[in-house]
Amino acid sequence: MRIRASLLVLLFACAKHATPVVATTPAPAAPAASAETYNPEPPALRLPLTVLPTHYAVDLHLDPNQATFAGAIDIDVDVKEPTRVIWLHAKELTIKSAKLGDAALEARPAKNELLPLVAGAAIPAGKARVHVEYQGKISDRETDGIFRQKSGDDWYAFTQFESMDARRAFPCFDEPSFKVPWQLTIHAPKGTVAFANTQVAGQTPGEDGGTIFRFNETRPLPSYLVAFAVGPIDAVDAGKTRGGVPLRILVPRGRGDEAAYAAKVTREIVDTLEEYFGVPFPYEKLDSIFIPRTVGFGAMENPGLITYTEGIILAKAGEDSIRRQRRYAMVAAHEIAHHWFGDLVTLAWWNDVWLNEAFASWAENRVMELWKPEWDQGAERVNDRSNALAADSLLSARQIRQPIESINDIANAFDGITYQKGAAVISMFELWAGKDKFQKGVHRYIARHAWKNATSEDFLTALGEEVGPELPAAFKTFLEQPGAPVVRAELKCDRTAKLALTQSRYLPPGAEAKPQLWQIPVCVRSSAGRACTLLKEETGELPLEASCKGLKLFPNADAAGYYVTELVGDLRAKIFADARALPLGEQLGLLADVTMLVDNGSLPAGDALSLLARLEPARNRHLTRASLGGFRQSGLLQTIRQDAVPDAMRGQWAKYIQKLFGAKARELGLAPKPGEDEDVRLLRPLVIAVVGGDGEDKAIIAEARRLALKWIDDKTAISPDLTTAVLILAARHGDAALYDKLLAGARAAKQLHERGEYLEALAAFRDPELIKRNHAIVLSDEFDIREVGALAFGGLGGNTNEAMREANWAWFKENYDAYVARLPEPSRGYTIRAAGGFCDEEHRKDVEAFFADKVKGIRGGPRTLKAVLERIGSCARLRAAQQPSVLAFLKKL
Repeated sequence: MRIRASLLVLLFACAKHATPVVATTPAPAAPAASAETYNPEPPALRLPLTVLPTHYAVDLHLDPNQATFAGAIDIDVDVKEPTRVIWLHAKELTIKSAKLGDAALEARPAKNELLPLVAGAAIPAGKARVHVEYQGKISDRETDGIFRQKSGDDWYAFTQFESMDARRAFPCFDEPSFKVPWQLTIHAPKGTVAFANTQVAGQTPGEDGGTIFRFNETRPLPSYLVAFAVGPIDAVDAGKTRGGVPLRILVPRGRGDEAAYAAKVTREIVDTLEEYFGVPFPYEKLDSIFIPRTVGFGAMENPGLITYTEGIILAKAGEDSIRRQRRYAMVAAHEIAHHWFGDLVTLAWWNDVWLNEAFASWAENRVMELWKPEWDQGAERVNDRSNALAADSLLSARQIRQPIESINDIANAFDGITYQKGAAVISMFELWAGKDKFQKGVHRYIARHAWKNATSEDFLTALGEEVGPELPAAFKTFLEQPGAPVVRAELKCDRTAKLALTQSRYLPPGAEAKPQLWQIPVCVRSSAGRACTLLKEETGELPLEASCKGLKLFPNADAAGYYVTELVGDLRAKIFADARALPLGEQLGLLADVTMLVDNGSLPAGDALSLLARLEPARNRHLTRASLGGFRQSGLLQTIRQDAVPDAMRGQWAKYIQKLFGAKARELGLAPKPGEDEDVRLLRPLVIAVVGGDGEDKAIIAEARRLALKWIDDKTAISPDLTTAVLILAARHGDAALYDKLLAGARAAKQLHERGEYLEALAAFRDPELIKRNHAIVLSDEFDIREVGALAFGGLGGNTNEAMREANWAWFKENYDAYVARLPEPSRGYTIRAAGGFCDEEHRKDVEAFFADKVKGIRGGPRTLKAVLERIGSCARLRAAQQPSVLAFLKKL
């Protein structure tokens, strides 16, 4: 599952008010055969292994127009030892009856989403079949379990079961280690079709003109990977794999033309992954289906039926953008890669979720490098490393392979540490070991564990057998402890050059921690060649076999090492002076390291701003994006502007932004030119947004307003690659007249994508009175709450001033309960992060007090709050340390 989103993106995906959630309430069952009182003790976290599933057969009556469904499930089980109780998971299900063979089971209510089926006498060891009939809910607010949404005038039903929501659809053993075949039968109403993980084995007439779809039995699957959908769905042919597996894009009725790009490139992505993994696509089909809105995820790797948020997979031809197309390709590469890592081989328990998500995140970058090298140039790999280092910088950061001690730990496992740090560590060891040997280790792992579950130990064992015995132990030092290392590098010149290395944990300003050691693959690229060492102790040396005279080097070759490089002495001056001569990936890596060192006070911010000017980031879209920060990206300018530039100095800050990007913005203008390459078209919105925003360029702002007003009536007035940037820029400097026109456009828009453009622009207004109007919309029923989350937090963003942020925080606290009551459950944790923009001790205490009791009811809330509070405190200390350096730099402009 992909959960790579900024706060606004995540809050944008909220949900409609619905009936409050109720606990599982089994209906009265037949009296137990024995009058003996039996009260089994519920398991604490994981199900006992006394009863194991071997096969499921599910029969569902599913109508997307209804808020409930009826189901029956047969579970073939292997009873390992005599027991009176079979423990299953169930949530929001009403149990009508339960039997073991012909004998009745009593379905008792239990806490923590556990359903005990109690027998009247001991169930003997051996094979048996459990049959349960039940009813459940089809939510129109949540996007977990079975849920329904509208597209146009039609209702559609979808599923999302990762990590613990298959239990909303059927009582089952809802843990990943229980991996067995499933057979699904779905009764769909007239005018609809059903899709699932496998092909339809047969279909027969159902009630009232409906259809009964019986699907082929699946290969072994854990419950969280089971998936199905029902609705008036059209299928677009996307070809076949080399082995003949059919590919389709599933779309809302009548919108097949919007799947053109996905249908064109999906086969190419599958081909690339088959070549890398050395195993043909392992399932009988691959359907990719839309979901209008998702909450907390953008796509899900269900084998044979990948789900995508509609905006990722569908676009009208005249409104499609390069950015959208590339986003689909990246997400598709991630989700399809899961069909080998996660689906074919599945984690045994959630402490190894990194085996799924980190590897798929690594694979999406590998696919881009192999399939479209001109797109990427290795930049996404370096970006993932940079973002992981930022997430890993706090004392509250967790380790990649985190012990799971509660449901909160499972919720917290799907974060940047799992996805991006995990991917960065994989990349580091791949390049250190050699790509060929690493690939052979991956092949060995897949072959050994296909159709089964596996652990970190299994993966590292397979790699070690190909690469060498040092790899598993070194890899574990990054898996099994939190934090990121700093490697201090100093050039020593005796007879020959050598690099003196020292490692320690990266710490936020003012923080202290116990000493830690990693086994760090340090590779240096120099004019004398490439040299590597495994830094196991606190200090070490790396001989370079060359004279210091004229030697040029970078202490993190290809920026592949997962560590912050701190350049010591003359080495820093030399590398800073010649930074533009570095390969692009190393320029990006240097910029990320500098950002981290500014962020903890190790490097004066003024020195970093001088370096950035020498790099001239406007010449390259990757450098520009890394400088600015934003979606999935931390950036030097974002860090300094938000933390160390007071409102009184915004004019001088604007001069600096103009120096960096102004000439490029004016050169490119606000309209594409004939013959431009895609890199230029992707660079334009970045420089236009920053020069018109922080750079306060009046001409660009005026042109953005003119184009925005024109676009409201003519959607061809702005290039699709530039629409969002122009609308947000116009709104950021907009007045009530523009607000009214954009709001009217949002009200009239029929398609989600178009309405989303309007609403995102409304969230960018900075006029306090217009922000109040946004708040009123959030608490009204005018728009689906899943679409207007950004309107709740526009005044808390980094582009606002202190007074606006304070006013928005006051509204947030006053209306928190009313707002949160309307949100889907997964979104509630993100509201805590809305307070993360503060940068002073007074607000840190206020945030802590406000959320103290509220986090108890939010899955993963305690850890999220801890991280937010630490960030606010670190920011306050950083501001005190770095603001003088920033002010001194800006005053010289």
